[in-house]
Amino acid sequence: MATDSLVAANRLYAAQSRSSVSRYYYASYQGVSALLLYVGATPPEGREAWAHELTPDLLVEHLRTVIPRTGRRQDLANRLRRLYKVRVSADYISADDVEGSLESVRKDAHFLIKVMQDILPEMPENK
Repeated sequence: MATDSLVAANRLYAAQSRSSVSRYYYASYQGVSALLLYVGATPPEGREAWAHELTPDLLVEHLRTVIPRTGRRQDLANRLRRLYKVRVSADYISADDVEGSLESVRKDAHFLIKVMQDILPEMPENK
């Protein structure tokens, strides 16, 4: 699912930046969610996934076994947090903020997905 969202984001990149930002964020969120499940974390009762605002902190807390360095986990959390903020802005606030952030959003999403692919054996390589 994460790689499908990443492919969709790449296709939307030039033509529809706001939609692209949303797809990049969700690709990253899906990848991080898969990794949290992989290490045995459980979403809150009655939910299929974690709250978007809390997921970066969960990444730092729960991924010690697969990403031992705290600084590395914090970097990944910061990237996901930035993606979320830009996604919210793109969806609900202003398109102006999106244009200037689009390239960093693309890079952060690709970086996060690559980390997930390196850890999760069953996650397909993105094309």
